[in-house]
Amino acid sequence: MSRCIANYDSHCHYLTKARETETHMHEMTRPDSFVRPPAVSPGDDVAIIAPASGVAALFPDILDLAVERLQEHFDVNPRVYPTAKKDPEYLFDHPEERARDVHDAFQDPDVSAAFATIGGADQIRILKHLDPERLRENPTRFFGTSDNACLASYLWGCGIVSYYGGTLLSDVATPGSLPEYTERYLRRALFDETLGTLEPADEWTDEPIDWADDDYEHTEPTFETNPGRQWHTPEGTVVEGRLWGGCLAVLQALLAGDRAVPSPTAIDGDVLAIETSEELPSADKVGLMLSCLGERGLLERFDAVFIGRPQTRSHEHDPGVKARETYREHQRSIIQDIVHTYNPAAAIISGLDFGHTSPTAPIPIGDRVVIDPTTKTIKFPKSYWQPQTCSRIVFRSTQPSLTSFLSARCVELWFALYRYSVCISSRHEAETETETEGNNHTNLSLPVVGNMISVYIRNHTQFD
Repeated sequence: MSRCIANYDSHCHYLTKARETETHMHEMTRPDSFVRPPAVSPGDDVAIIAPASGVAALFPDILDLAVERLQEHFDVNPRVYPTAKKDPEYLFDHPEERARDVHDAFQDPDVSAAFATIGGADQIRILKHLDPERLRENPTRFFGTSDNACLASYLWGCGIVSYYGGTLLSDVATPGSLPEYTERYLRRALFDETLGTLEPADEWTDEPIDWADDDYEHTEPTFETNPGRQWHTPEGTVVEGRLWGGCLAVLQALLAGDRAVPSPTAIDGDVLAIETSEELPSADKVGLMLSCLGERGLLERFDAVFIGRPQTRSHEHDPGVKARETYREHQRSIIQDIVHTYNPAAAIISGLDFGHTSPTAPIPIGDRVVIDPTTKTIKFPKSYWQPQTCSRIVFRSTQPSLTSFLSARCVELWFALYRYSVCISSRHEAETETETEGNNHTNLSLPVVGNMISVYIRNHTQFD
């Protein structure tokens, strides 16, 4: 079964239907600020949902394996929501139920994260059923790849950071053992403030997954040595911006349906992340899909482009080692050509470990990333809060009274104050969405502390 969006032609019916409604058929403006949802703690509940397709219902043993690994490796409590048990036909007929599970997972105060079971081919159809205010008021860490790029882009428009990775059937319930690299970065994405420095994996594989294999859990795939990343960047130019993107075919579908796509000005100076699926699109088709972003006015706005290592074989087609390497080279070359046609100064880094190969790191869509071509490093830095520029709430409160609210949140408040004081003493440049005049980097004073407390109480917020 496909774990990704199908080819472009299969979307024609969906996109025609999508145009029958005006809901969300406009370009997204840049959110005033972005929220990193609160980190998960060991023992927390996490939701298992199927916002894309019902493939998990056809392979319940593989879903069980994913649930077991979440429990054993990450010490969280998975809660399987109704859509995760529904078959593909049912979920195709009921996109509103898929959206309902997204809402329910985000709004449940006991749920700290939501995992997609798998990708699919029509997640674009659930977007009109989503309520952005319900999601904004209850930011929750969401994990999913491939077709789940639809929801990731929608959350980007809500100002909520999500994670492109951690899909249960393909990234967590891997054949054989869970790769150390996947576990390391999924752990960071769950429990840490940021992903930190994104290192390359030592080895990788795109060996096709066979969920019907009776010995699936004990069948280790064959890994290849990672040849490393390829950097095509202006010398000495450090790039810093927020991440947007996902599976290239899904992004093209969003463009065609005019759903959950940022305006060119909304992503000015940001970083595009793209990768391709097991559909194995030709280099020409990749170039055509990427040109759609160029003609929309998007490519010229990005300061950098991340390219995930592409899958080069499937159950139906394995061309051999040499042909697979040629495929990767041709794809890398066409992407560079198209990007530089629209944006000659853009930095391009290819061969990253996200997308449809294994192992993967769940890259945070909407989070800030720093790319340093001199040191060849990619880092998602920790942020600090400034009272002059903070405008986003990040906390979900169910406390009925101010007294109980303050008593329950005082530790978080003072941690935020401490983090702010440490950061301003060690850095001279504020991480803000817009330039702010008159910011004074001084020690915390009582008026400043009072201002921070008043904002905190007013917004019921945890700072980010």
